[in-house]
Amino acid sequence: MSSSRDVGDRRFANAQVLVWKRVNEELSQSLRSLLRVQSQRELSHRALMLRDELYESWRRVEAELHRSREELSEAVAREQFVKSTLLSEKLITTKARVQAARAALNEFDVVVGDLVRSSSVENFGQSMHPKARAASAAAGDSLDGFDEREVVSEEDFSLSGEGQDGEKEGKILPFRDVRRISSGK
Repeated sequence: MSSSRDVGDRRFANAQVLVWKRVNEELSQSLRSLLRVQSQRELSHRALMLRDELYESWRRVEAELHRSREELSEAVAREQFVKSTLLSEKLITTKARVQAARAALNEFDVVVGDLVRSSSVENFGQSMHPKARAASAAAGDSLDGFDEREVVSEEDFSLSGEGQDGEKEGKILPFRDVRRISSGK
């Protein structure tokens, strides 16, 4: 019994590793492509676009995880155990995709964040609308001079949400939303 469990554990671990490897390779390829851009302005523009793509990818796979989790709960409630098993296996790779997509987004922010902040969007955080600054800070961005007292309420900029375990967690906003908020549109 133990050896069949070990084989199953390895199979799922290998599937997770393959997902992470694929996402990391895609991120590396995208970053190499960014490095080929000559113009600082174009580099900043493409970096912001890539960040938005990474954000959208993460949110899309996170929504897929939520839908699959709900589908699994319904299958278990209906005692559809074969379907539950298949959905559980699918959830393993979906969860790995969520984690890898989130990690790619975080890595991108670490690697490219300084580059973008020092380019044509220099001092962007200082001139942002207070709600956008709060959104950016809640997403883990470091903003000098951020004062959380400027935040009126979380509902004003939809940062709060339920995490997987029912915990409150901050949401990362794509740059286009931050730009929209900061311009007051």
